[in-house]
Amino acid sequence: RVAKHVVASVPLEHIIRIAKARRAAKASRHLNFYIKRLIENILEPSGLKVLDTKCYVTAREYEKFVSLGLGSLKYAVRSTALGTFPRVTLGLINTMAIALCEKS
Repeated sequence: RVAKHVVASVPLEHIIRIAKARRAAKASRHLNFYIKRLIENILEPSGLKVLDTKCYVTAREYEKFVSLGLGSLKYAVRSTALGTFPRVTLGLINTMAIALCEKS
C-alpha cells in the first residue's frame, strides 16, 4: 500500500462470452479469467492507473515442469505464435500479461 508503482501479472485466457465475464469481474473483483483489454477495468477501480501492458508466454522451465514431456514444444509454439501473429495468438492460445501501474 505504500509503493508508488505496482506490477500485476495475470493469465490471458480467451473467452467467448465477454459481456457476461466482464460483468462478473466488475461485480466480484475476482479474476477467474482475463483478456488484455479488461485490465484497466479491473485495476483502475482499485486506485491504480495502468501505465503499460505487455504480453508474454511462461518460461520454458515452467512449461517443462507442468507439462511433463511437452513443455519445450508448448513453449516453442506459444512463443513463436506470439512473436509472429500476436493478435491471433491472444485470441487462441493462453498467454500471460504484465501491467505496470501507479497509484492514481
